[in-house]
Amino acid sequence: MILGVPSRGLWCAIATRHVPLKEAVRDLSARNIASCARALDGALSLLGRVKPRLALCGLNPHAGEGGLIGVEERVLLSPAAARLRREGLRLEGPLPADSAWRLHAEGAYDGLVCLYHDQALIPLKALGGLAGVNWTVGIPFVRTSPAHGTAYEAAAAGRFDPEATIEAARLAARLI
Repeated sequence: MILGVPSRGLWCAIATRHVPLKEAVRDLSARNIASCARALDGALSLLGRVKPRLALCGLNPHAGEGGLIGVEERVLLSPAAARLRREGLRLEGPLPADSAWRLHAEGAYDGLVCLYHDQALIPLKALGGLAGVNWTVGIPFVRTSPAHGTAYEAAAAGRFDPEATIEAARLAARLI
């Protein structure tokens, strides 16, 4: 799954499933990171980006501060990123997630490899408002949808904003 706000050039993919944070950390693996990075690279290539510039977000604050705030960056993330670079992906990191999002919003990266749900969705929604799109890649047909899902409660309250649906339809048309 690729998440983005196409009209603003914001794109990310999440290496773990929609699970509690402690489970996401436990489930994090080099295989998940590689699969996520490859999917994002391929998706951005479909959108016309030649050799997309990606960044891998760190798990810990400040990307672990050289091991002072966690060792996952040194033990898992850096080796996984190095393998992907050897495969030819343009992938920097691991970087502190807050800095990676700022740099992405400024155009330094075409997309971010995020490690868990809120690392991706909080900044994406803060930067892109309600225009987020969920793009399912790796299936034999185009599937896009609003990133906020069905939003039944908002619609029932009369607060429906069609921006994400419009963005999803535009992306689907572009992909077709």
